[in-house]
Amino acid sequence: MTASGHAGGVTDTRSGEVPDPLVRAVIPRPTPETAFFWDGCARGELLMQHCVPCDAPWFPPQRFCPRCLGDDIETRAMTGRGRLASYVVHHRDAPGFTAPYVIALVELDEGPRLLTNLVDCAADPTALPVGLPVTFRPTPVVSSDGRHTATLPLFAPADATLDAPPPGVGPSRFSVADTPEPAAVPKAARQRRQHVVIVGAAETTELGLIPDLTPVELHLDAARNALADAGISASEIDGVAAAGVSPLEVAFGLGITPGWVDATMVGGSSFMIHVRHALAAIEAGLATCVLITHGESGRSRVGGMPMGRRAPLIEQFELPYGVMGPPTMFTLPVLAWMDRYGVTEHDLASVAVAQRRWAADNPRALKRDPLSVDDVLDSTMVAWPFRKLMCCLVTDGGGALVVTTAERAADMAGSAVHVLGTGEAAETPMVSQMADLSASRAFRIAGGRALAEAGIGIGDIDHLMAYDAFVHTPCYALEALGVVGPGEGAAFVAEGNTLPGGRLPMNTNGGGLSYTHTGMYGMFALQESVRQVRGTAPAQVQPAHGDGVRISVAHGVGGMFAASGTIVLGAQPS
Repeated sequence: MTASGHAGGVTDTRSGEVPDPLVRAVIPRPTPETAFFWDGCARGELLMQHCVPCDAPWFPPQRFCPRCLGDDIETRAMTGRGRLASYVVHHRDAPGFTAPYVIALVELDEGPRLLTNLVDCAADPTALPVGLPVTFRPTPVVSSDGRHTATLPLFAPADATLDAPPPGVGPSRFSVADTPEPAAVPKAARQRRQHVVIVGAAETTELGLIPDLTPVELHLDAARNALADAGISASEIDGVAAAGVSPLEVAFGLGITPGWVDATMVGGSSFMIHVRHALAAIEAGLATCVLITHGESGRSRVGGMPMGRRAPLIEQFELPYGVMGPPTMFTLPVLAWMDRYGVTEHDLASVAVAQRRWAADNPRALKRDPLSVDDVLDSTMVAWPFRKLMCCLVTDGGGALVVTTAERAADMAGSAVHVLGTGEAAETPMVSQMADLSASRAFRIAGGRALAEAGIGIGDIDHLMAYDAFVHTPCYALEALGVVGPGEGAAFVAEGNTLPGGRLPMNTNGGGLSYTHTGMYGMFALQESVRQVRGTAPAQVQPAHGDGVRISVAHGVGGMFAASGTIVLGAQPS
């Protein structure tokens, strides 16, 4: 081991001294199933659970093997050696941290991956290549109020005398890679789903800065606008879905008593998943007309932002390392992707430039000024390699959809857009535990299911809305959907393929980077897909076939690559 237990702290075997505890705002609070791990760190040991029948370790801890669900497990000490799998250099101070500092993903020689900090080195990307050998550096920490202590498993560059770890270590949570992907959807299922439509679609009256509306009021404003677009009253709604606030609050505000509700909350792709669930409910006869609403005071923070219970695993194994929300968590996998495929910072910047080009033609877009690659690369560094202009906007606003049957929509005023295919998937609540840092399994499953259900191929897509919370997420989407091969998404955008007149127009409202982003962007992607199919978008796509947008795909992400939802919309059944 690199360190051993010592009364009052952890001894650094290089010097024999006990370091003073670091002050941290977030101290891990062990739960019964994780106590062994933290006790081990305090003794200078890095302990992992190991399934005897499967002959493999896993992380984070749980009471049974995530592959075979058995309980024949042992606790084993790891060598404490691994490699730097990916990282960001955070350029803003955080409680207990002085910028710049390195938030890293380390893959151990034995396979598991964990989030940590890299210490005993300069926060200099030129000296920290992906694959750098690293070694366990247990470090005592104390809470800012002095009441709680722990020992964190930090890592440092390995001594030059140590052998480099073997390349290509396995996925962090081995069971994820073994999970079978869903088979193709039967044709009968595709045919049933051609009879459900979106007949009402609208956003809040204002977008951007709305300091006089709470999140609930934003939901209701969007709902009223969508009902008006459909040409119906709230009394015709018998199903309500919402994320961020409860569908109960939305129903109450509209004066209705729905017989079906959906409070699915998986982040920005919640609304794609709501469409899928609404379709299933209508097919099953559980509802006939479903209202889906969204509203967030992301910028003004009116009425406070609803905060859910912190997940114990995230609180213990991610928050203590100075992560400051999406800019330091969503971006963590990117260097692994860039290193594997040779993606450049220039390529990433091109995504922001492409989004701004579309926003220039959209009067409601928050950012419309011309943007160049140099402008992006010269903007303020947030978490290397991400600059400010590579990150989404922070705004207020919302939107709503009315989903019903094609037969019923025939009697409504709204222009019906058919729901041709849907997909959803959930991979991991912790970005550190993605099966593959350079690709989203959830993206691939949700997207593949939606395209199969619609019975279409990539060449049939006229228009794509790929969630762009950051510049890398639409690139991951392009690759997961099969538009391009692995590692080719950024170059595809940089070559102009997603611009007006390009091979696949994408994010035509300006996206989360230039149009709006309240915190959960999926609703706005759906809204633009509806507009494009209807032919009413400010920057309307004109496909070469001359029939307008016949197929639009809205693809979303929830959390930090945690979940995904994909919806295929069309002007008429295919």
